[in-house]
Amino acid sequence: MAGWRSGASGGGADRLHVRLRRGKIRAVGRLEGEIAVPAARWGEVARAIAAAVADASAGRTLGEVAVVEGEPPILASFRARRDVVANRVLAALTAGAGHRRPTLWLALNDGVFLGSAVDPERPFELAAESLAAIVRGGLVAHALTADAAPRAGGVALRFDIFAPPSSLRALLRTARRHLGTVRGWNTAR
Repeated sequence: MAGWRSGASGGGADRLHVRLRRGKIRAVGRLEGEIAVPAARWGEVARAIAAAVADASAGRTLGEVAVVEGEPPILASFRARRDVVANRVLAALTAGAGHRRPTLWLALNDGVFLGSAVDPERPFELAAESLAAIVRGGLVAHALTADAAPRAGGVALRFDIFAPPSSLRALLRTARRHLGTVRGWNTAR
């Protein structure tokens, strides 16, 4: 995995801090990162991320896997409607403390059911090798983990994206297009 690239936007208390690291796990591209966002700007950033996820999964069924440590995962899936997907992703990113948990988003390939990509009966871990194996196995076009947690004065979003290397570039273009609307994003990346 390549080293961390970091950046920060503008100045003052409303700065975004971004850390990214790109690499591969046995032929599957991986982008790992963290975005530290001041509390006052979290809604703006979360909406841009939700729109990017909705666009990146357009035309596919998007599977949501909420991970509860030691418990079977909570599964839900949504088909194609960008507004429904964006609202669901936004709700997961901005959930209150009682409902906050790491979430895995899977863009399922045609004919694949979420329960065949993730066993709904067994506890699920967000291990990088396991996620890369799901992508490598051809069940999903790409996978995204997202875990938003409070941090002094704001929110820290940790994420991992897994996709075939050629698809990862397209996903990054989609993310940049949406996040580019966030004030200060270009200087942060």
